[in-house]
Amino acid sequence: PPSRPPRSSPSPSSGSAGTATFSYPSLHGPSPSEHHPDPVHFAGLTVEPGQALDDTGAQVPLIGEPALEALDKHLLATIGQQSKWVDRSSSSTGGVGGKANIVGTVEIPIGIAGSSGLIKMKVTKEDIPPLLPGGFYRKTGMIADYPNQTLTWAALGNRQSQMIQLPSDHIACRIDECPNAKWMDPR
Repeated sequence: PPSRPPRSSPSPSSGSAGTATFSYPSLHGPSPSEHHPDPVHFAGLTVEPGQALDDTGAQVPLIGEPALEALDKHLLATIGQQSKWVDRSSSSTGGVGGKANIVGTVEIPIGIAGSSGLIKMKVTKEDIPPLLPGGFYRKTGMIADYPNQTLTWAALGNRQSQMIQLPSDHIACRIDECPNAKWMDPR
């Protein structure tokens, strides 16, 4: 068989006291594509605030305004943080699920398996839950263990979180797992 080039694994940033942190897309480089409120519904899917759909086929991190409002309320109540608008320019994106009109970009503080981080997401007016794209999983080195229902985050020190299997068989993960419910800015 043909040989493959060696894989380089991403390395996490190191926050205070050795806490792993991350950002996606990188906050220091170009983008790859440049309370319990009611759950958010998307094409028959229900995702609770604090969860995101694992959309490995997506190229763009995406969230709808209704989901963003619910997530902001949840994050403010759990980790004392909320999203920040970084761009209000309109554009569009599309994929297998169809076309979405983008109204801007937000930076969202998130926590994966006890590791604080930031993600920039495109925002649409449509009712779409947070969608985490394949590039996010490559950067964080996510390994999905379906038999044990766990996600291992290799680039975050092999931290583990629970895989959430929705009734539709879609996979989601928690994005509100910060150490001691305290979010730390990875910059």
